[in-house]
Amino acid sequence: MFNDQKKYYIIIVLIAFVFYQLVNFIYFPIDIMFPDESRFLQEAVEFAKTGEFKIGDNRAWEMPLTAILYGLIYKLFNDIENTIICIRILQSLMLIFQSVLLYKISFIIFKNKEVSFITFVIVLF
Repeated sequence: MFNDQKKYYIIIVLIAFVFYQLVNFIYFPIDIMFPDESRFLQEAVEFAKTGEFKIGDNRAWEMPLTAILYGLIYKLFNDIENTIICIRILQSLMLIFQSVLLYKISFIIFKNKEVSFITFVIVLF
């Protein structure tokens, strides 16, 4: 099944994921949004409703993939609060995926598991 090292990494990932959710939902409650977050959500809602990249009457020209992804999530829930919850969880999972990718890249470059592990942990936290 899993060797001890993989189990150890999975435990670290689970600890990181729980930590992310504590930060996401206790430190930053649902009603707290940063200016960029608000803009991305407005663009996503507009994209979900009309299929256009707009914020109000203005065309949105940056980060269309974010609007597409968030717009699809908004279409799924049709509610801002549930969309925010899903986005925050998705971002946590993407951060974990990023740490695994950087672990692998670090191992390819340095051929050293300890250096790769440090990279993995730094990216996670």
